[in-house]
Amino acid sequence: MILIRRAPIGSERAAEALRVAVGQTLASQRVAVIFIDDGVWAATALNPKAVQGGDFAKPIQTLTMLEQRLIADADSMAQREVRGVVSGVEVRPRGEVLDLVHGADVVIPY
Repeated sequence: MILIRRAPIGSERAAEALRVAVGQTLASQRVAVIFIDDGVWAATALNPKAVQGGDFAKPIQTLTMLEQRLIADADSMAQREVRGVVSGVEVRPRGEVLDLVHGADVVIPY
């Protein structure tokens, strides 16, 4: 599981986290990406050049095509007034998101 917690603004951490998630699929592993706290912004249609945060769209599309889970925390979205996410990203309540994190074999935080 890749846990994206920080805003993608002025940093390529979120984009790098998504590239790591794509790379993990090469080992025939199931991968889940969780967007939580300020990381939910990386699940939106932000313009990467405008926020200087790297490309999120391409790895999200790749992970979606590979049928890997991408999940945005609904509570984080509500707190930040984020109204929507890009195609392929599920929005789930905090309890469900935390259950997924606790049940993961490995969690890589970004």
